[in-house]
Amino acid sequence: MDNSTALKNLIGRLNAGEDFGDVQKDFVEKFSSVSAQEILDAEQQMIHDGTPAAHVQKLCDLHSALFHTPQKNFVDEPNFDSLEDGHPAKTFHLENVALGKFLDELETFDAEKFLGAFKRLFALYAHYGKKEQLFMPILYRHGVTGPSQVMWAVDDEIKRDLRGLAKKVTAENFSELKPEISALLKRVREMIFKEEKIFLPMSLRFFSRDEWLAIYRDAPEFGLAFIDDAAKWSAGEEFLKAAPADEKFSDNTIKFSTGELTLAQLTGIFKLLPVDVTFIDADDTIKFFVNNGGIFARPKSALGQKVFEYHPPEILPMVRAMLADFKSKKRDRMEIFRNIKGKPTAVIYRAVYGANGEYLGAVEFVQDFSDVLKKF
Repeated sequence: MDNSTALKNLIGRLNAGEDFGDVQKDFVEKFSSVSAQEILDAEQQMIHDGTPAAHVQKLCDLHSALFHTPQKNFVDEPNFDSLEDGHPAKTFHLENVALGKFLDELETFDAEKFLGAFKRLFALYAHYGKKEQLFMPILYRHGVTGPSQVMWAVDDEIKRDLRGLAKKVTAENFSELKPEISALLKRVREMIFKEEKIFLPMSLRFFSRDEWLAIYRDAPEFGLAFIDDAAKWSAGEEFLKAAPADEKFSDNTIKFSTGELTLAQLTGIFKLLPVDVTFIDADDTIKFFVNNGGIFARPKSALGQKVFEYHPPEILPMVRAMLADFKSKKRDRMEIFRNIKGKPTAVIYRAVYGANGEYLGAVEFVQDFSDVLKKF
């Protein structure tokens, strides 16, 4: 029986309701002498063969058991000290080190200290955001899609549980919620292990120097997590100095039916828009964005890439269905109104058609209405 078939059988046992511990024990016995890369290849093949990502996601927790089992063939953790100071992989690693120490503190705090410190855990949004928006799309382009999709799905579960706990934990119910809190912190720890022993090694294996430089350029868009400062990467700083200016103005004039604007004027107007705008062309490629509000981070490395690389797996079917409907003119808009990062936010998608009705692409508008609502 090959590894892919064996993994499918284990998932089937979990779906049938078998005890997780029993399945995990068999997983360790079966795969303890198999390299992590072989397991990752098997997971990738399963997704390629049509196994739902949500099913493969169950392997993520099974797989974590191997992190705590001595193995000769497991991928060795990189020597992060050997990386140049400021290298994106080293900075990401240092965030994990600081996160681990913070988790140690949280586990010893009483109710009062815990409630005062717990909100710091929301820095996971910045940490996971870099992983999902800067690292994962590059892995996709190198053909490594399975592990990234599974990991992103687990990230979303962790963030969902974090939001849920933050809404209900109080000094009065702290003891009652202790098991739920411990379960969340354990999942965060497991993700640290997975990032250190699978995700970063894969990234260091596949990424070119130019790709690391692009990550270094875009990382400030997301901010730091759990560390107050990060070293400057000398190669990255040279890259930024040599890069062309973000905007080049000229006297070229764009003529519209209702008037005309120079490029400088149009750029100035875009900077003042109280809304984030992203345009995806007819081939589903991200071609343009302005990100004044910063509700969702938009790295420049996304330009020229497929929009599907920048969404979590659980909503990809919705994105694909929406764009297909736009192209077929089954519908021409979709609107979402909900709290995002604690802010009342509108996310509006509109199809863009040409003068002859041809599909040109789709535009996304994202607006935080916090200040607007205060005016009323």
